Amino acid sequence: MSIPACSGFSYTSADGKHFLGRTYDMFGTLDANRITVLAPGYELALSPSGNGGSVRLSNGLVGNAIQGPSFHIFTDAVNGHGLMATLQNFPLCAHYDTQKGEGHTDVHPAFFIPYILGRCASVSEVVEEVARINLTAEPIFSSPMSVHYLVSDGTGEAIIVEPDEGGISVFRNTIGVMTNAPGYQWQCANLRNYVAVSNVHTPPRQLLGQTIAPFGQGTGGSFGLPGSYSSPDRFVRLAFAKDFAVEVPGELETVSRMYDIFSTVHVPAGMLRSSADSQDYEATLCTSVMCAESRTYYFSPAEDRRISAYRLDRALEAMPEGTFVSCYDIPDREDVDYVV
Repeated sequence: MSIPACSGFSYTSADGKHFLGRTYDMFGTLDANRITVLAPGYELALSPSGNGGSVRLSNGLVGNAIQGPSFHIFTDAVNGHGLMATLQNFPLCAHYDTQKGEGHTDVHPAFFIPYILGRCASVSEVVEEVARINLTAEPIFSSPMSVHYLVSDGTGEAIIVEPDEGGISVFRNTIGVMTNAPGYQWQCANLRNYVAVSNVHTPPRQLLGQTIAPFGQGTGGSFGLPGSYSSPDRFVRLAFAKDFAVEVPGELETVSRMYDIFSTVHVPAGMLRSSADSQDYEATLCTSVMCAESRTYYFSPAEDRRISAYRLDRALEAMPEGTFVSCYDIPDREDVDYVV
């Protein structure tokens, strides 16, 4: 199974609203994806085979989900308490089945997001819940699933959950940025290589008796940021873009600002081919942003720049009585407003 690579970050608006967003980078298309709503009372299977038991969810949620034969793999979602989470690729680093024992619930990594969002109301509750679960190594679609998670809520705290050789590591009070491998601690240590990066324009200076002036504004501001699409380079660019970005008030204004920040890590189609003789390439297929306060899921695919909004409360109200799942097709063409 192809797992989305992606870049994600948490954010706070100037008027105190809290957000979590991500890009969705992978080979292929979004043909198997739907914006999916789960209602309270949904019975969540804990394994792809259906042999691992199930739990009934207390909270509703909405997000992007890959549709399986009888299950939904949420890559991100927000619940009715404003708890938000993303799932991102963690190749060569994820380790499972390291916490087996009494008192632990086995949960497949593909179902971690609906499991915690369906049962928890805050980051603190997620931390407590993670201590009681074991992420299993069962293959899905004939492949293992190596992932880690970024979780945030209305307090603004963002935690990173990484299954590693020691069990499940939970990093609290993070900088709220996550890409892929290596793990969070390595990525933060790597930021020390960029302590000289500044968003302040560099003035002219004297060098060997000559005045050396930059060619333009871009020569000084943020000079030295790495430019590739590797996970470490995206982490660095996203961390500085988040830090330098000017906070704005308003929910829609902040969603727009987050899309601006994501432009620093957006992967255009064709930039990352799988091999020299292949036409398969990895690209940013869509971008999403969630708001904790309004419980709204904002989404746009690469083929349609217009942002669609899915309000959880209204989505739940629109579901027929006795229905626990609702799916919305993803727009697949550009929606242009022809003014004249």
